[in-house]
This record gives sequence, structure tokens and C-alpha cells, in this order.
Amino acid sequence: MSIIAEARESLTVPINKVKPHPENPRRGDVAGIASSLARFGQVRPILAQKSTGYIVAGNHTYQAAKQLAWKKIAVAIVDLSDEDARAYMLADNRWSDVAQNDDAALLAILKDLGEAGQLEGTGYSPDDLDDLLSLLESQSLPPESTAATHSETPEETAARVRPALAPMVEVVLLMPLDLKPIFAEQLAALRASYGTTGVTDTIMRCIAEAASAIEPPPAEEPQE
Repeated sequence: MSIIAEARESLTVPINKVKPHPENPRRGDVAGIASSLARFGQVRPILAQKSTGYIVAGNHTYQAAKQLAWKKIAVAIVDLSDEDARAYMLADNRWSDVAQNDDAALLAILKDLGEAGQLEGTGYSPDDLDDLLSLLESQSLPPESTAATHSETPEETAARVRPALAPMVEVVLLMPLDLKPIFAEQLAALRASYGTTGVTDTIMRCIAEAASAIEPPPAEEPQE
């Protein structure tokens, strides 16, 4: 059964009236989007080209709705040329790529939602919260800022170290679905062995150890 926000009901059409754009280069987390649709319903309509029915924004929302066996979906139909449709599709993907989070603000929200058990459907897990908190707490601090006279809250720590942080980037790891449980099991074993708390710390520790074991190539003799 489709779950469409009341404000979007006027845009609802049979789901087979639109179709994924065949040239869309983005590969999204359909299962993750499906979990968001299951929790929140469809609040934002997808965007489709009038002449072809191709989706130019929301391809993975459409796929997630199909995965949930929805029969209808909210669609904004726009009259775009083929060139503009492809350009808009790339722009929609690109501006999402280059956006950055305010890590301190993100940490505060994740902490509140995590404590309330409300992370489902957000795309974040308790591990992501651990990773961000670990990153913020591990930054080098100026000497005068280390003489704290009270136990800091995570929000105070984040606000204090935020100016020293480099911008964060998202790295997506793609793997066959049948390898996911094996990856999770091995990652948990590494975390226990290293004593790390987050996914990022664990993977970086593993990469660093593997890199240190690589024999450097022999130095080339200078040519006469």
C-alpha cells in the first residue's frame, strides 16, 4: 500500500506511469530509501519528464516504492527537453555530492535521535554516531583548550574541536549483497581486536596496518 503525504495526494499517479531514466549514472541505496519510505511515507514528489515519463529526480525513490509493492507514487511532471532533463538529473545528483554537514550540529541531532531509538529510516546507524563522536574527540586541540575543569558533554566537545576539523567526505563501499553479513562479522571482529569504537576508525586502522606491511620498492640506481 502506498503511503503518500496528504499534501501530495493531488500528484499521485499509478507507479507504472513513470520509469527510471536509462542514463542515470547514480547507484543509490534502494533498501535504505525503502526503510525511509516505510517510516515517513512519500513526503517529496519525484520529478519526471513530460514527453518521456523518465524520472529526472527520485529514481531510487521510485525503485524503493516498487520494492515496497506500492501501486501509486507522487510525481511532479515537468516539460523539459531531453538535454535539460539529463542536465537536471546530473545537477540533482551533483549538488547532493558536494554538500557538507556541520559536524557539531549533526552530532547533536544523531545523539538525541539515537538516545530516543529514532534512527530508523534516517540513513544513520549507531556506528555512524560512534564514528563522528570518535572523530571529534580525537582531533588535536590547542594547549589552552585542554585544561577543562568539568566533564564535557559530546556537544561541548564537538563545538570546541569543530574549527580544527577538515571537511568530511562520504565514501560509499559497494559490495555484493551476500557479502554484507560476512563484512559486518569481520568488521566487528576487527573492532574488538583494535579496541576501536567506529567503522571509520576500524577501517583506517586496518588500512594503515596493511600499508605498513608492504615492502617499499627498491630504490632506482641513478643513471650515469
